[in-house]
This record gives sequence, C-alpha cells and structure tokens, in this order.
Amino acid sequence: MLRSFFLCLLAAALAAGCSKGGAAGPKGPEATLPELNRALQGVAMSGRGYPSDLNELTNFPTLRGKRLPTPPPGKKLAIDPATHQVVFADQ
Repeated sequence: MLRSFFLCLLAAALAAGCSKGGAAGPKGPEATLPELNRALQGVAMSGRGYPSDLNELTNFPTLRGKRLPTPPPGKKLAIDPATHQVVFADQ
C-alpha cells in the first residue's frame, strides 16, 4: 500500500514537472495512444474498472493538462474489448 502511494506521488510529481512550458495549444498537448493505454491500465488496476468515457483518462495524474488525440477521418477513439487497449476504431 505504501509502495502504491509513493508510485502515485512520483507519477503526480512527474506530471506536474512535464506539464510546464512547451508549445502546447490552448487545450494542452495531445496524449499519445501509449500514454492513454498506460493510464487505462492504471485506472483498471485501481479497482475502478474500465471507464465508460475515455475523457475520464485525462484525469489520470500522468495525463493532466493533456487532451485526447484527434482521430483520423472516419475513426474514433475506443477501448478494444478483446485487448483492453485504446485504439482508433472505425466509426
């Protein structure tokens, strides 16, 4: 339990340090799929299960200040039920 607390604290500190500066848009930089997948696994491991809305992932400590990526035309962000990964799926 103490180890988990320190890992969360470290992640929050890194996120705070990484979010300063840079040439980000008014809504902040876009998160990458690997970042979203790490956050998704973190949320699932916390016992909350998988989110119903992917926007919930932007509240994860390592993604604060970031926004969901803009999908390519004809695609949308989704959680693949077979792999439990964030993917660009057909609309």
